[in-house]
Amino acid sequence: MWDTATGQELFTLVGHQGWINGVAFSPDGTRLATGSYDGTARVWDAATGRELLTLTGHQSTVLAVTFSPDGGQLATASYDGTAKIWDTAPGRELLTLVGHAGSVEAVATSPDGRHLVTASGDGKVKMWDAATGQELLTLPEEGYTGPPFRSVAYRPECVSPPEATAERCDALLAAGTVEGTMIVWRIEFNPAGDVISGHELLTLAAHDNWVFGLAFSPECVGPPGASAERCGTRLVTSGFDGTARIYVLPIEELVALAQSRVTRSLTTEECQRFLHVDACPAGP
Repeated sequence: MWDTATGQELFTLVGHQGWINGVAFSPDGTRLATGSYDGTARVWDAATGRELLTLTGHQSTVLAVTFSPDGGQLATASYDGTAKIWDTAPGRELLTLVGHAGSVEAVATSPDGRHLVTASGDGKVKMWDAATGQELLTLPEEGYTGPPFRSVAYRPECVSPPEATAERCDALLAAGTVEGTMIVWRIEFNPAGDVISGHELLTLAAHDNWVFGLAFSPECVGPPGASAERCGTRLVTSGFDGTARIYVLPIEELVALAQSRVTRSLTTEECQRFLHVDACPAGP
């Protein structure tokens, strides 16, 4: 643990018997969770480094960990092909999510805690009901022959269409692969908050190799003239190629950025490759 203001090392967490693959703070910052090659996840006091819990139940490496928004639960992803949800008070296993045909490489939770997302070496990303463990959605659609997934991130997106009487909240879901590509989907919900479908928005050549990590920006902004906030407008990736990259997601911002920096007109091929639109937008 490090002090981010001074760079001073505060303490070292010792207890795992293998590499540590994943780490996550609880939302209130009082606890830290780790997942390890030794097949366990552990929860620590973030102020003292004292071990609070050891969670055993996976049959292989724990590859990722994440807390629920209220900090009361911890989700773990494992090479054994399952994800688990644990009660962090007594350290009791609540659910085992079974459905992937390969290692579960990454896990993310929705901000309201209702849904859990997993990314797998089987080339699938799945959404689950965090209360019941029911599988709700599988992406990409049948017929996908691309590379396995290595990372995942989830962020709500609230917009107010002109004809709508209230804002509609969908979500953005991003997953990175072992070949450096990244897919972004929009997840649609009905008024009751139930998952309806997922539609692919973008496929990006993010890195030269594995996309190890993904994170949406936490800010919510109200663009000029907008009647609702837009959340998660930036997406950052980390890769095996030694780089981290930041992507602008709203297409109108991406177009404005391109127009401010490019001194000539883009070709149709360049617009399709860099702006991810079928035809180049009209000039200002």
